[in-house]
Order: sequence, then structure tokens, then C-alpha cells
Amino acid sequence: MSISELANSKNEIEAEEQVLKEFTNINNNQAYDHVFRLRVLALNDGVTEVTSPNDYFGVDNRAGMYPTLKKALDDSILDSSKEFQLLDVGGGSGSPLDWIFSKELSKNVGKRENLINVIEPNPDLLKSYLKTLEKYPHLKKNIVYQGYVQDYYEVKENSEKPPLPSDKVDFISAIHVIYHFTDYKQNNLDPHKDIINFITFLYSILKPGGAIYIAYRDQDQDFGGNVQKKYYEEVLHEYNLFQNIAKINQARDNLIYKGQIIEYLESKDEDGFKTKPKIETLKHKFSFYAKSLADMAVLGLCGNLLESNEKEFDKGRLEFMLNEIKNAALMKVEDEKERRFGLGRTERDGKMVWKVDASHLASCMSKVFLLIGLSVAMVSLWNVWNLYSSYSSKRTQEEKEKDKNTFTPKTNSQTNKITNKTAYSSYSSRRNSIIPISKSILTFEFIKEIGKGHYGKALLVRDKIFNKKFVLKEIPLEIYENHDLLKNEHIIHSILE
Repeated sequence: MSISELANSKNEIEAEEQVLKEFTNINNNQAYDHVFRLRVLALNDGVTEVTSPNDYFGVDNRAGMYPTLKKALDDSILDSSKEFQLLDVGGGSGSPLDWIFSKELSKNVGKRENLINVIEPNPDLLKSYLKTLEKYPHLKKNIVYQGYVQDYYEVKENSEKPPLPSDKVDFISAIHVIYHFTDYKQNNLDPHKDIINFITFLYSILKPGGAIYIAYRDQDQDFGGNVQKKYYEEVLHEYNLFQNIAKINQARDNLIYKGQIIEYLESKDEDGFKTKPKIETLKHKFSFYAKSLADMAVLGLCGNLLESNEKEFDKGRLEFMLNEIKNAALMKVEDEKERRFGLGRTERDGKMVWKVDASHLASCMSKVFLLIGLSVAMVSLWNVWNLYSSYSSKRTQEEKEKDKNTFTPKTNSQTNKITNKTAYSSYSSRRNSIIPISKSILTFEFIKEIGKGHYGKALLVRDKIFNKKFVLKEIPLEIYENHDLLKNEHIIHSILE
């Protein structure tokens, strides 16, 4: 059966009737839930427990963003203090808890506590989020705010600021929330300012060494965005709305995709350490999948046609989207020419379904260390004093003296190479909760005394094993103060386990 014949089939007609009935007499929050929970988050047949980004049926963008999100999260986990604070802005129903956060944060078990903070205005989605969170005992609920992130930084009379974590945040997730910061119906909108206010607020509560991960659809390119523009022009006859949406998309492109936001993020001193912002943004292709054209039309509502409030949902928006997607299926297509929106048929989850192409952007904004004398992107400073204090308080003076006498490495005066492998291994086995020892040979280029005040003394070294990744190796004060090898800025060529 051809695509045009399928579009007029009995199954498609019945699916259309069912979808239109589903979206009758519901409010915008309920419509939002039907779009995301029942379509975007729909699971492949047979999947009952999500463990992978590939478990979802409706879209495959999670698989596309997974590598960049995992890297940003892993970097923050490696460099966390005794508590790992994650803030999920616009957390929705909590699906990232299933397909990435629970797995990656399990690396903290036995090392630090995982505190999950969430901001979500939709009460139904927030309820689902907290229910999802309950499945993972290694993730602890912390601050929960039902409301908008703008409440934290927009001045409102006679209103208290919502609660924030007691400490700065290690990682901030803002996946598919940027659509809601500017009301495109305003006459004098300023999306440039709205985005700057949002990101500078997140950056202000970000811990040095932490990262902000922002992901959103490129609505200038996908079928939903193009149909939305047409809807405002042809149905509402409001050309200014079309211009407003174009203005919003341009602001996102300039500030996030092109990285201009970095001009508004301060390089500053924080607790005695210099930090600077760094941004990396990638664009990748993904696809929407649906069992019927009616369901594809519902997926097309993602974006400006879908609002988050208690007002009655305008079913005319869905009807217009459905008409556009059906016309794309019915159009005559010459050989080797694509249909509108890249509409076609493909196999997914072992069945033939509808597919539409789209584009996705993922941006990681990190707060990196900038230290004089070392050109480094440095993290992990926040844990030193807490770890040392915790360890030191449990050790008697006799144990401390024993450590001094045990770890006396023999060195070659020409290379400063530690050759007393046995002594170092014995020492590290007792200190493995403090000194992260690689299973491979560690090669250090620099060593420097840092962080005297609040953090005590520690050594900053460069680990070549991790391909220019700078990490902190804490050396106990007794060793630091009693061995000339570790004083000042000696170059240590290698340390063997």
C-alpha cells in the first residue's frame, strides 16, 4: 500500500477520530501530559522498565544527546564534594532519572550522597517525577518546587523567593524547557534578555567545576516549528506572532548555538579560586515516530503550540497540525524527492511506522577553574577539606606517625622517579578513600600547592592518562610536610602503584 493510500485507510481515519476525542475538553496542562507522557515518552513494545535511551518509541533524540549528557555528568560526578547536588529544571515526569541519572549517579554510592532538586510547574508531571524518584534509593529527594524557574530571579512584589539547595549545585539539567521563557504573544518581547536572565541565574548557583546542560529542538528546521509559523499567519492572521517566534529562535541561535552567552557569564574569584565559563554546543539529527498520522500531529504540538497552564486547550491547533501532516502524506512526490517534513515510513521496534525528521541542539556550559601558573580546566577542589577532615579525625596520633615512617619513597636524584613500589602500594591501600589511584601508571606534569585557607593543603597534578583531564590528587599533610620530594613545584615523572 502506498503512503497516500495509507493516509486514507480505515486505521488512519479511526486513529484521527480517537485523537480528536482525546484532546476535547481538556486544559493545556492535560494536553501537555498527553503529548509528552503518552507520545514522547511512549516505550517500545515489551519494555516495562527503562534502562536505556533506546527504550523509547516516540523519539530517538535521547540516544543522540546521551554521549554529551553522559560526559558532562561524569565530569561533574568526578569532581563532586561529599554531596552531589543535581538540579533538574523543568524536570517533567522524570524520564532522565530512568535512562541516565540513576545509572550514572550510582557511581557515587559509598562515596557521597546524591541529592536531587527539581523545579516543575505542571503538578501532574511533578507527581510523576517524584514517583519515579522513589524507585531509586541511592537518589535522595531534596528541594522540590512546583512553579517556574523564573520565580527565582524575576522581581515580584510581596512574594518570597522559592527554596534553593543549601550548597551550590554540581550539575544542572534543563532539557526542553527553554521554550517557556518568552511569551511569544507579548508585544514588546525580549527573548535575548529572557535567555540571559535564565542562564546567568543557573550559572550563579553552579559550583566551580560544575556544568549546565541545556537541550532543545531546532524549531526553525523541524516540521512542528514550520507548521506553527504557518498556523499564526494563515489561521490567526497574526503576522506579529510569526515575527515573534522568529525573534525567539534567533535569540536561541545567537546566545546558545553560537555561544554568545559566554559574554554574560562572569569570570570571577570563588572561595579563592579563579573560574571562567566554557560552552560547547552540538547539533544533531533525530526523528519522531508514530503509529498513525494523528499521533504524529500530536507530536508536532511540541513547542509554541503547547502551553503550560490551566486554560482550555485550543483543539484547532491540533486540527491544523493534522491537516498539514496529512497533506504531506497525500502529496505527489517525484522519484528521489522527499515529502514535506521528511515524512516517510520506516521500521521501528519491528514494525512499520511513520517517521518525520527533526534537529536537536545540546549545549554544555561549565564553570572551569583558571589557576595562575597552570593552564588548566580544573575541578574537584570542593571535596579536599571535607575528605581530609573526615579522615584525619578518625586517626590516632600513633597512626599518623606510623604513616610518616611507612611512606618514605626512594627516588632517583636525576628523574625524581619513585621506585619504592611496595611502600607506595602499602600506603595507598590504607588511603584509597582519599587518594584516587589509577590502575595504570600515572604520569604527572605539574605539582603545585594550592588551597591553603578553607580547603587545607592539597596538590594539583595533571594526569596524562585522562587525555589532558586535570584531576586533584590529595596528599595527606603529614607526607606533604615531611618529604622534600613533594614540596614546592617538583616535576614527578611517574608514580607506580
